[in-house]
Amino acid sequence: MLKKLKSSKYPVFLVTFDPIAMEKALAFIGDDRPLIYAATKDNIFDMADLATKYQCPITVFSPGDIEKMKDLVFTLRSNGVEDIVLDPGTLTGDAIGDTLDNFVMSRRLAVEDKDEDFRYPLLGVPALVRLNNEEDDDIKKRNYGSNYSIYFNE
Repeated sequence: MLKKLKSSKYPVFLVTFDPIAMEKALAFIGDDRPLIYAATKDNIFDMADLATKYQCPITVFSPGDIEKMKDLVFTLRSNGVEDIVLDPGTLTGDAIGDTLDNFVMSRRLAVEDKDEDFRYPLLGVPALVRLNNEEDDDIKKRNYGSNYSIYFNE
């Protein structure tokens, strides 16, 4: 799998919350500067070290908790990491409005309040939408082409 990613002409996301698995993948493909997904409250320091070591961009994942996201971004910045992407979580069903609120709030904090910890790009990962609708025939019929390769590790 990693050999295919190494030869990909598309940007690569490495997806795991496990810093050990992330380092193994980065050892192979880190020179290509893949996006590290993701730093959380549980792995922030290990993932920050990897982002610094391999000079890769990193995503902060803090589903539904904007204040915690700010703390995590501040921690990354304090550790010399500046190439950051924000993922405030993509909720489904009745909570979809919360997703929109979190995205809008993040942009307002960046623009109106000039909050340095929210000046980074946002990433929405609608994986839960797909997982929650896997029995839906319309979802099965759609072609989910993507412009990037993803390496999943659980």
